[in-house]
Amino acid sequence: MTWSPRAVWMSCDGGLAVGQGRLRDPQGLVGTYVTVWQRQSDGSYKWVHDAAGYDDPQPAPEPEPEEGANIIVVENNDAQGFVADCLRPGDPKPQAPGYTINPPARSGGGRSADRTLIWGWIHGSDGSRELSVDFLEDGSWQRPLDQRF
Repeated sequence: MTWSPRAVWMSCDGGLAVGQGRLRDPQGLVGTYVTVWQRQSDGSYKWVHDAAGYDDPQPAPEPEPEEGANIIVVENNDAQGFVADCLRPGDPKPQAPGYTINPPARSGGGRSADRTLIWGWIHGSDGSRELSVDFLEDGSWQRPLDQRF
């Protein structure tokens, strides 16, 4: 598998990050992934949740180059990084968003220790899967990621 990040959202304290990007499996199928990373006591990061899904329909395959052709491959990975607002003591703390979950869905998630990034997942009884991120930006909560698989 090849993984190519496109965006990363990080809590202000750096304790929690969510990355979204594109993947390609060994058979050439492409899709989207989301991974939640949590900083460990030694400073490294460990993934705590991962979700992915293939594009449907798949894009048309790229044509094979002619034999003997001179080829230059240019990889463009313009990943964007976002860091949540850092609240100072005494700053007002906006009310965190709530989630509505319709039974019989399974769900979970978490938030950063500094409460500037919240993530959640839902697995519906119909096989649907969703992962969302709420992020404190410019003094209010934003939802930059609401990924359905």
